[in-house]
Amino acid sequence: MVATIESRSDHVVKVARASSDDQGGWVYEVDIHDENRATPLKSSFYAHIKGFGVSGSSFKLIKLNSGAVITDSVNASRLYDLSRPANYTVQFRVWDYEMSRYMKSNEITVKVTP
Repeated sequence: MVATIESRSDHVVKVARASSDDQGGWVYEVDIHDENRATPLKSSFYAHIKGFGVSGSSFKLIKLNSGAVITDSVNASRLYDLSRPANYTVQFRVWDYEMSRYMKSNEITVKVTP
Protein backbone atom coordinates (compact mmCIF):
# COMPACT_ATOMS: atom_id res chain seq x y z
CA MET A 1 0.00 0.00 0.00
CA VAL A 2 1.04 3.57 -0.48
CA ALA A 3 0.62 6.11 2.32
CA THR A 4 0.70 9.80 1.54
CA ILE A 5 0.94 12.54 4.13
CA GLU A 6 -0.07 16.01 3.05
CA SER A 7 0.39 18.68 5.68
CA ARG A 8 -2.65 20.93 5.83
CA SER A 9 -1.73 22.18 9.26
CA ASP A 10 -1.01 25.69 10.45
CA HIS A 11 2.04 24.34 12.30
CA VAL A 12 5.12 22.37 11.30
CA VAL A 13 4.41 18.64 11.43
CA LYS A 14 7.30 16.42 12.56
CA VAL A 15 7.19 12.75 11.59
CA ALA A 16 9.72 9.95 11.86
CA ARG A 17 11.38 8.24 8.92
CA ALA A 18 12.77 4.72 9.39
CA SER A 19 15.82 3.41 7.56
CA SER A 20 13.59 0.67 6.10
CA ASP A 21 11.99 0.96 2.65
CA ASP A 22 8.75 -0.27 4.22
CA GLN A 23 7.57 2.22 6.86
CA GLY A 24 4.76 -0.05 8.11
CA GLY A 25 5.01 -0.80 11.79
CA TRP A 26 8.07 1.39 12.22
CA VAL A 27 6.50 4.77 11.44
CA TYR A 28 2.92 3.97 10.47
CA GLU A 29 0.64 2.15 12.87
CA VAL A 30 -1.76 0.07 10.81
CA ASP A 31 -5.26 -0.61 12.14
CA ILE A 32 -7.08 -3.40 10.32
CA HIS A 33 -10.37 -5.17 10.96
CA ASP A 34 -12.77 -7.28 8.95
CA GLU A 35 -16.49 -6.75 8.41
CA ASN A 36 -17.15 -8.30 11.85
CA ARG A 37 -14.73 -5.78 13.47
CA ALA A 38 -12.28 -8.64 14.17
CA THR A 39 -8.59 -7.84 13.92
CA PRO A 40 -6.52 -10.36 11.94
CA LEU A 41 -3.68 -12.16 13.72
CA LYS A 42 -0.52 -10.11 14.06
CA SER A 43 2.55 -11.52 12.37
CA SER A 44 5.81 -12.53 14.05
CA PHE A 45 7.39 -9.57 12.24
CA TYR A 46 4.91 -7.24 13.97
CA ALA A 47 5.85 -8.67 17.37
CA HIS A 48 9.54 -8.43 16.49
CA ILE A 49 9.56 -4.75 15.54
CA LYS A 50 7.25 -3.73 18.39
CA GLY A 51 9.81 -5.22 20.78
CA PHE A 52 12.45 -2.80 19.49
CA GLY A 53 10.47 0.40 19.76
CA VAL A 54 11.86 3.57 18.21
CA SER A 55 15.42 2.65 19.19
CA GLY A 56 15.31 -0.57 17.15
CA SER A 57 15.76 1.07 13.78
CA SER A 58 17.59 4.05 12.48
CA PHE A 59 15.14 6.96 12.63
CA LYS A 60 15.27 10.59 11.73
CA LEU A 61 12.65 13.28 12.16
CA ILE A 62 11.55 15.32 9.20
CA LYS A 63 9.60 18.56 9.26
CA LEU A 64 6.64 19.13 6.98
CA ASN A 65 5.54 22.68 6.41
CA SER A 66 1.99 23.41 5.29
CA GLY A 67 1.47 22.03 1.77
CA ALA A 68 4.34 19.52 1.95
CA VAL A 69 3.64 16.00 0.72
CA ILE A 70 5.53 12.74 1.35
CA THR A 71 4.71 9.27 0.07
CA ASP A 72 5.74 6.01 1.72
CA SER A 73 5.39 2.28 1.22
CA VAL A 74 3.48 0.31 3.87
CA ASN A 75 3.20 -3.47 3.56
CA ALA A 76 0.24 -4.31 5.80
CA SER A 77 0.51 -8.04 5.04
CA ARG A 78 3.92 -8.08 6.80
CA LEU A 79 2.15 -6.94 9.96
CA TYR A 80 -1.07 -8.98 9.84
CA ASP A 81 -2.20 -12.33 8.46
CA LEU A 82 -4.43 -11.28 5.59
CA SER A 83 -4.69 -14.73 4.02
CA ARG A 84 -8.37 -15.19 4.97
CA PRO A 85 -10.71 -13.92 2.23
CA ALA A 86 -12.65 -10.94 3.61
CA ASN A 87 -13.28 -7.24 3.24
CA TYR A 88 -10.78 -5.47 5.49
CA THR A 89 -10.95 -1.87 6.63
CA VAL A 90 -7.50 -0.29 6.86
CA GLN A 91 -6.47 2.96 8.54
CA PHE A 92 -2.96 4.32 9.11
CA ARG A 93 -1.81 6.39 12.07
CA VAL A 94 1.43 8.35 12.23
CA TRP A 95 2.79 10.19 15.26
CA ASP A 96 3.21 13.97 15.02
CA TYR A 97 6.20 14.68 17.26
CA GLU A 98 5.46 18.40 17.27
CA MET A 99 1.91 18.08 18.63
CA SER A 100 2.42 14.77 20.51
CA ARG A 101 -0.57 13.06 18.94
CA TYR A 102 -1.48 10.64 16.17
CA MET A 103 -2.66 11.82 12.79
CA LYS A 104 -5.11 9.37 11.20
CA SER A 105 -5.64 8.57 7.55
CA ASN A 106 -8.95 8.10 5.88
CA GLU A 107 -10.19 4.49 5.99
CA ILE A 108 -10.03 2.29 2.92
CA THR A 109 -11.57 -1.10 2.26
CA VAL A 110 -9.47 -3.88 0.77
CA LYS A 111 -11.05 -7.06 -0.55
CA VAL A 112 -8.99 -10.24 -0.19
CA THR A 113 -10.21 -13.01 -2.46
CA PRO A 114 -9.22 -16.71 -2.59
